[in-house]
Amino acid sequence: MKGEVGCTAFHPTKPFLFVCGRTDVRIYHLLKQGLIKRLITHCKWISSVDVHRIGDHVLVGTLDRRVLWFDLDLSSTPYKCLRYHKRAVRAARFHPRYPLACSAADDGTVHVYHATVYGDLVRNPLLVPVWVLRGHNVERK
Repeated sequence: MKGEVGCTAFHPTKPFLFVCGRTDVRIYHLLKQGLIKRLITHCKWISSVDVHRIGDHVLVGTLDRRVLWFDLDLSSTPYKCLRYHKRAVRAARFHPRYPLACSAADDGTVHVYHATVYGDLVRNPLLVPVWVLRGHNVERK
């Protein structure tokens, strides 16, 4: 992989490692020591990555104000692209137990989403905005 590595994450059940470069996410198999898949984000810079506890869904936060949801069973392009923040997204995470996801940005807001992942492959995942938490002061430097 050429360039800088921004962040990494492990798959919860399989020997996979998710490595974020500047504009893409690469999935490596640790036992075979090879590249499995490359997720194309179409963004300028990736700031965070998180893998759902089932392992088939990836949440990516970008510095160009987007949160990307990837379904690894469907495609290597984003399943959903959320553009709710006004400034760079610094973190995007799934809740480890409840069907929730959140994203935090430089605009001082945290968006909380209801993120339902179904067990069958017939129904698509559901992501619904629930709350916007505002309580942080943003200081300009």
